[in-house]
Amino acid sequence: MVIDVVSLEMIKVGTITLECDARKIYGPEISSDIFISQIGRKNVEYLGLLCLDNTDRIINYSTIAIGKINEITIDIAQIFKVVLLTNASKFIIAHNHPSGVVTPTEQDIKLTKKIGQVAQLLGVELVDSLIVSESDAFSIRSHVRKGRYDG
Repeated sequence: MVIDVVSLEMIKVGTITLECDARKIYGPEISSDIFISQIGRKNVEYLGLLCLDNTDRIINYSTIAIGKINEITIDIAQIFKVVLLTNASKFIIAHNHPSGVVTPTEQDIKLTKKIGQVAQLLGVELVDSLIVSESDAFSIRSHVRKGRYDG
């Protein structure tokens, strides 16, 4: 009998140059700038991911999914593949609204809560879930925590 031997690895496919020196994320301000620069101007929906270590240092950025003009299908497993393979202890996700309106939909809120629940089970932290446009960002997690959305 012959059994294949396999391994998983992350491959660096590029770099992002930022106009700030911050290597650590303390809130949505810095992360929103990163996501706006990467997916804010796209004309279809994108889901991006920032992986962080336990000191809030940025490990990497990844585009997880590309959708249509007004929707995106997100396979939650793809988020966690990257998070776990990079040994991240925390992560931030964001998707864009090509319309420019960063108000979350009910689906956006439900999905954020579901991703947060899976993260807890896996022992990693979903720091935030953002919606971005070309020039604006909205933090779903901070508004859900304040009781503004029921989802």
